[in-house]
Amino acid sequence: MRPHGYSREFTSNHSYQDFCPLKWSCFEDELLHRADKAVTYVIYTPTYDHIITMEVTNGLVTIPSPWDRINIISKLTFSWVWSLFIRAHKKDLDFSDLYRCPKSDETHRVRQKLEIKWDNQLKSKGKPSLFRALFASFGPELIVLYISDVIRELGPILFQPYCIVYLVRYFNNDPNTSQWWAIWAAVGIVLASIANMIIIFRNHILFSKVGFRIRVACCALIYRKSMRLSHSSLGQTTVGQILNIMSNDVHRFDQFAQYSRALFVAPLQAVIVLYLLWPYLRWACLTGMGILVLFIPFQVLMGRMFRSIRQKTAKLTDSRIRLMQEIIAGMRVIKMYAWEQPFAQLVAIARKSEVKQIRLSNFLKGVNLSIYFVIIRVIIYACFLTYILMGGMLSAETAFATIGYFNALRWSIGLNAPLGIAALNEIIIVIKRIQNFLLLEEMSGLDEREGKDNEAFISGENEIILGVMENTSSNEEK
Repeated sequence: MRPHGYSREFTSNHSYQDFCPLKWSCFEDELLHRADKAVTYVIYTPTYDHIITMEVTNGLVTIPSPWDRINIISKLTFSWVWSLFIRAHKKDLDFSDLYRCPKSDETHRVRQKLEIKWDNQLKSKGKPSLFRALFASFGPELIVLYISDVIRELGPILFQPYCIVYLVRYFNNDPNTSQWWAIWAAVGIVLASIANMIIIFRNHILFSKVGFRIRVACCALIYRKSMRLSHSSLGQTTVGQILNIMSNDVHRFDQFAQYSRALFVAPLQAVIVLYLLWPYLRWACLTGMGILVLFIPFQVLMGRMFRSIRQKTAKLTDSRIRLMQEIIAGMRVIKMYAWEQPFAQLVAIARKSEVKQIRLSNFLKGVNLSIYFVIIRVIIYACFLTYILMGGMLSAETAFATIGYFNALRWSIGLNAPLGIAALNEIIIVIKRIQNFLLLEEMSGLDEREGKDNEAFISGENEIILGVMENTSSNEEK
């Protein structure tokens, strides 16, 4: 039993050149939908003029994802994974127990979305920009999630210290605050905590999904490009550079999707906190905001340092992988002339230079993380000191309000904003590296030939896959 659209068997009478070249995306889509059986695909790739044999074994991930059919309550509470937990409690899980990814996350879908925008950039009169293609493909999804996160940061996060103020007033025997106000304030704190918990974990999952889609789409474009490179372009890049981009650089998209929201939320939250603290501290609250303003140039400097270090690290990693590739290719000669020690020293020097840059990058990240634990406390201390020196009387209501509102800024300004700036500067380097690779010269006449092959693939008039060899057991069953 052969897949739909494949009309020819592979026999010894056919040469590989009798068949059409492979467009990987078409084969990949068919492969994803035939993961429920053991099938061996034999494919001829004309770009590298060799045969690839792929086998999809029986018992892989075949259960459709519940994400495509569950309701909104299950998505918010993550109750759709309970059945998987129960199954894992009864027995050890294997591949056949796991769910497939949602249809919106499948490789061919996200690749096609980005591929269309990138092709439009290539056809435009100006210089092609991978950033514009990525923003047109995945920007609307991120903007919707940014709005949701703004609602969380400006709603439940700031509503909690607002309710705490009423509780403090009630316990200070304020005649204007009744017991019912205190009860509703306590209820508000609980409801705000629940709403924050639901929204923050939902946003975390959705931001991770968007970063995952961007990463997968870029990897698919890189793979498609690598199969179309001309001989002159192969001299401008190496397998090591491609592997470094696909295994290391693209993971920066996940970090950017997680922390970039703070670049938009933090300024809005700071302005609203300044407005809410003005009745309590008056001009003294400007001291804390002044420290935050001084914090911005420092983060800009840190971002430039992250960008420079990331650029140097990428070049050193490419050179190290290229060196290792050359050493492995010439291992026989190295063994024959007993050159192990000199080449081992070359590898050690390359690794030492790379580790030096990585250590510096981690040191800067440690500095940013230490600021998260320090800056809010410094701001609160400066505001209280200024308020007292200006002749104010520090009360419990003022103290709790100041601590509550500035603690609300701790996550967005103290932690996520520095990580977002670092991720933004690293992602700029990553996009430039991927864009330079995608702009390399391709083989001439490949687009026209692929268009004909794809039509033949869909209509079944031609054969891309040379043979589909079913397992012996399935043949015996027939």
